[in-house]
Amino acid sequence: MDEKDLTNKLVVVTGANSGIGLTASAQFAKRGARVIMATRNPQRGEYAKTTVQAQTGSQQLEVMQLDLASFDSIEEFANQLGSEPIDILVNNAGIMAVPYATTVEGFESQMGTNHLGHALLTAKLLPNLLKAPAPRVVTVTSFAHQGGNLSKGDRAELIREANSYAPWPVYWNSKLANLLFARRLDAIAKANGWPLISVAAHPGYANTNLVYVAPSQKNGFGRASGLAVAKLMNNTLAQSAEAGAWPTVMAATDEGLKGGELIGPTGFMQTRGKPGVVKSSKKGNDPQLAERVMTTTEELIGTKVA
Repeated sequence: MDEKDLTNKLVVVTGANSGIGLTASAQFAKRGARVIMATRNPQRGEYAKTTVQAQTGSQQLEVMQLDLASFDSIEEFANQLGSEPIDILVNNAGIMAVPYATTVEGFESQMGTNHLGHALLTAKLLPNLLKAPAPRVVTVTSFAHQGGNLSKGDRAELIREANSYAPWPVYWNSKLANLLFARRLDAIAKANGWPLISVAAHPGYANTNLVYVAPSQKNGFGRASGLAVAKLMNNTLAQSAEAGAWPTVMAATDEGLKGGELIGPTGFMQTRGKPGVVKSSKKGNDPQLAERVMTTTEELIGTKVA
């Protein structure tokens, strides 16, 4: 993959303190971009910043606090950026298969963080993006979107209550919502004649800390055995975090993309391999479902995305 020069470009990466976000931030910095590393925990963000600086020598790294489970935090983040043009927004942060919890606004935390938070962030930063000559939004989904079962795209499907909550199916739905959001945003941009393109990316099965979150929430033997299995799978089946970041980097920089594509590993079952355009589930490529999900999303976040 060609290393596109990103000198004088501003890239915003959510969840930049670890995993895919950290590795992608380093790749953007290596190409000369100014990178805003948006993290929920500023201390971890500063540690990640020093890691990227050591790898790249870049002095164009800035850590900013962003909690995607809080609309006020998202608003404050956007306000701090002011009217500065943004060339690339990478909606990467996420949580996976956690026990039932809610965001500050009372939404189930996985859908609230992974999807609604990024939708609101994109809406707030859209004016900044449209000030750039060729802006791009990359939303990170997962091959697990194929397990998503959204069909109506209404509030009842998007926001589960405690009595109907199952960690993994809700995670799958949040990743399907990410993909549908990316494709609907691109369709809106094209309809309005904007220079912006929106692309989705997924890392395949990458060796990151995210896979340890679900078993770490358990107690006793369930916790120990779950963590052991996760470690074994990460060490034997997963590709590196660096390889997992390549689809995101390609989605953000490849000049041959037209918008609306899904970029992922092209190897075995999209779990590993070189990045390229890959197929999604049938639901992930349903424009009517994407429109319904976007409409419901805008109702939930209280603003038009675009």
